[in-house]
Amino acid sequence: MRVLVSHSSKDAAIAAEVCSHIENSGHSCFLAPRDIRSGYEYAEEIINGIDESDVILLLLSEAANSSPHVLREIERAVSKKKPIIVYKLENVTLSKSMEYFLMTHQWLNAETGKGYDEIVQCINNFAVQSPKADNSVIEAQKQTEITQAAPAAAKPENSGSRRRTIILIAAAAVIIAAAGIITAVCLANRGSQPEEASASTSEVQTVNSTSEAKTEAISSKEETHTADAAEITSQENASQTEEISASQTEAAVEVIQPVTQQSMADTTAKPGTTVQPQESSEPEVSAAQAELGDSLMFGTYNGEPIEWRIIRISEDGTQAVVIADDILTMKAYDAAEGGKFNSWDGKEYWNVNSEDIDPDIQRMIRGDNRWEFSNIRTWLNSDRENIAYKDQPPASQAMAEKCNGYHTEAGFLNDFTKNELSAIIQTEIVTNGTVTEDKVFLLSSSEVEWLYEADVSLYTKPTEVAVAQDSSKWYAVNIDAYDIEDHYWWLRDAVPDTACESYYINISYSDKKIVSGNVGLEGYGIRPAMTLDLTSETVKTALENAHGTD
Repeated sequence: MRVLVSHSSKDAAIAAEVCSHIENSGHSCFLAPRDIRSGYEYAEEIINGIDESDVILLLLSEAANSSPHVLREIERAVSKKKPIIVYKLENVTLSKSMEYFLMTHQWLNAETGKGYDEIVQCINNFAVQSPKADNSVIEAQKQTEITQAAPAAAKPENSGSRRRTIILIAAAAVIIAAAGIITAVCLANRGSQPEEASASTSEVQTVNSTSEAKTEAISSKEETHTADAAEITSQENASQTEEISASQTEAAVEVIQPVTQQSMADTTAKPGTTVQPQESSEPEVSAAQAELGDSLMFGTYNGEPIEWRIIRISEDGTQAVVIADDILTMKAYDAAEGGKFNSWDGKEYWNVNSEDIDPDIQRMIRGDNRWEFSNIRTWLNSDRENIAYKDQPPASQAMAEKCNGYHTEAGFLNDFTKNELSAIIQTEIVTNGTVTEDKVFLLSSSEVEWLYEADVSLYTKPTEVAVAQDSSKWYAVNIDAYDIEDHYWWLRDAVPDTACESYYINISYSDKKIVSGNVGLEGYGIRPAMTLDLTSETVKTALENAHGTD
């Protein structure tokens, strides 16, 4: 096994001692700066060292706890699903940033007297269960067990060796190396990562809310997530749900089918251009002059006007998809259906990977990643002061850190005027094979490409109101860890082969722009999107005001 030893430079002597013990036991180590090749970029060498290692060993001290370099190494390891062993050199009160990654309920105290041998035993446990394990590794594990079973008298007393405490992250004896570490609250959130999605197969189409046309291939049934059941419909025919493999995510996650209106702008349209409308026999309707990337103020949330950016324009120039320029709030995508995150039927699941849990249990303990059933979809599409959620309401106790509950909050559209509501076009979208009709939605992984085409930033920060509203304080943790003001925000599509993970935009140390997390994590941002009627006088006025014209 290859082990990267993460440590503070102040603990370099101990790191070298531990590394020597590990290597004498038949494993190899990556130890900085010892293994940094001359002439190579230091940060790149660290990243490669983490990526190529089988296990990460963290030497936790006060110095390591406050080191931004150690924090970034641990975040990288978590994003790559590397198993982590935390070796506690001294009593440490974890910083908020480190606690974000390293909370656990399992401890082995120094009184066991096993010292560095217990580290080796943990590494051997990973090695035996690794697909790369061979007879020599298994034999080394047996030899370690024999050595540790020898009478205590065989070891000299008062040898002076320092006693240590070992925290075993992710149940080292039972989780394979590829499974990685899952710690409290948010460490189950670094799941599979899609390739950068292409929008060439993903188009949003709009439907006329009064039209009776329906897609024949999919049977859709209206369901209520609000008290009057007037606005949200969802797909309930499970036989129509398409399982999209990880290899298909890039090309087929969110293909939007046309129904009654002209299709949105061709994906080859360049930023800043307006696609010409197709010829039609219908009477010509005057539409607002709009271009990709344009801003407009439209609607209100938390007493603040919302700024939107145009990222898509229909071929006839009468409709535009817009996205909030900022993150408007921090909320979980969906609550744990059992009412308590990572707990169900008397069992705790903090250290268990989603792929090792039955799908029904995943939804009970971490939330439902199906857009059509999600709490966030219900909330975004409601204009009511009181929302009747069909399943587990998004209450604080059902979230990862028991905060940012929104089951008593008025719907997102509650403060929009009647004219504004009438200017929002009900939009038919397909999410993981299921059709829904929504006024407000989140983008999918494949639709993120629209931001590039419209020259609208993928990265954005939350509003001041959103930060003040956020009880999780994850945004503050990220500023401290990465020294940037941008923040994560949810996408709507589910991770294939999971029942509780969806994708989100990543801003951290990982090299992926789109990663995944458990939908019950309440510290991620919401950046809504909608389709606006460019022939609406309300929208025309908003664009004229933005352009500074009368």
